[in-house]
Amino acid sequence: MKRMKTQILILSALILTASITVNAQSQAVKDTTLIFNQKQIHVTDSVDQVKVQVYKTDTAEYKKIYEGIFTDENSFEKYSVETQFGFEFPFDKRKRSSKFSGHFIGIGFGALNTTENFSNFNDAGGMKVVFSNEFTFNPIGYSLPVIKEYVGITTGIGMIWRNLHLGNNSHLVNNNGITIPQAAPEGISYYSSRLRIFELNMPLYLEIHPVRKSEFYIMGGALFGINTFSSYKVKYKTDDNTKVKKVEGNDYNVNPFSLSYLVEMGWDDLGVFAKYTPTTLFKKDKGPEVQTFTVGLSLNF
Repeated sequence: MKRMKTQILILSALILTASITVNAQSQAVKDTTLIFNQKQIHVTDSVDQVKVQVYKTDTAEYKKIYEGIFTDENSFEKYSVETQFGFEFPFDKRKRSSKFSGHFIGIGFGALNTTENFSNFNDAGGMKVVFSNEFTFNPIGYSLPVIKEYVGITTGIGMIWRNLHLGNNSHLVNNNGITIPQAAPEGISYYSSRLRIFELNMPLYLEIHPVRKSEFYIMGGALFGINTFSSYKVKYKTDDNTKVKKVEGNDYNVNPFSLSYLVEMGWDDLGVFAKYTPTTLFKKDKGPEVQTFTVGLSLNF
């Protein structure tokens, strides 16, 4: 009963987070704090960055064991290692038993690429894309054993922030209801031109633990997404070297739904994944015909 109450509280916080993200674009900073598995998780989503901090319960105190800062220009991750009675990195080790335990709950970071049916990578649909990324935060997971501790179904609820950066000094504009890439206005040189998309998602993965009492795992399957919010932001300098940060809008015909296929493998808390999204990034006939492909790392709680 206590576990069920905890999951209900987390789900409520998740829904509140999505609601804030959709309806409060004008607010500079949005904070969310979750308590899960004796860990306190802080997520701060601002216009410029997403910041995640994880604290571990130590009697009456919370000690920071992870911090990740993901911005438009670069990303930073820091882990804390404890040396009392050995050390932990960065979370408590998962103790395998006869009960199947999946690998969905956690965070992930990956390099995001655009493509046209696995061709013209990062130069598709008239868009020249430079280094882009996505950050994943999965607070709720559920594991259903199929064959003891060897095979099971993994699902849950997660969130994804996608940051798509355009090159060639261009940006996206909504031209009479159609999203198109367009050169910057004369005299302006962008040093950042970014489309950000926030997505709620639910996976349906088959996960395999091929070796008994081993931490090695392989999983794959489908990821269903709902894109709830998008915005476009550019950064440039004026003639007097003043920095300008401008949010140009949020109506860019982003496809409201997505279907992705993911394959992941790893050891204990650390994994590597590849994800392909065949559904187009934009609505049909409302924007460039492109799909996305991501390769990255996951860190499980």
